[in-house]
Amino acid sequence: MAMDFSHKRVAILGAGKIGGILLNALLEKGLLSPTLTSATVQHEDRARVLSEKLGVPVSTDNLAAVSKADIIFVCVKPQVVQELMEQVRPAVSPDQLVISVAASVSTSQIEKALGGNIPVVRAIQNTGAYTLEAICCALNERSVRPARGTRWYVSSVANLLARAQKLAEVRNGIVAI
Repeated sequence: MAMDFSHKRVAILGAGKIGGILLNALLEKGLLSPTLTSATVQHEDRARVLSEKLGVPVSTDNLAAVSKADIIFVCVKPQVVQELMEQVRPAVSPDQLVISVAASVSTSQIEKALGGNIPVVRAIQNTGAYTLEAICCALNERSVRPARGTRWYVSSVANLLARAQKLAEVRNGIVAI
């Protein structure tokens, strides 16, 4: 069940790839109110474009976005989470909820960077691939190269999975190779 944040003031810190997708999806589903939502990005040009596209205020001012929010989504790259949390620390209070989608950054790291008793939860991204096409895209986007060639194709993924199936046999929940 999706959480309805439409009556909450929400800040999306880092409306780039993941943050932008999250923001767009929550707005499309009506789970966020455009009038109560703000977002931040690194560059003014991107802020203008995203603001026009989504109809929400987008800026480069993380501190201002956080100071007006009930819920703060942290959607930046893991290597900048510490710096971002230290930057917004003066505006964050225990009355706010911080939700992180930053990969490999623990809630305790964020809590420590914020320097207080701030509620932090981690939303784990579900990057499961359900189709051969999705697996191809994931492998190619991550620059994983096949043994032969430079790109993955549906046929090469299907061939790899067929070979893996022949190698592994599941018995009583244990994979024997």
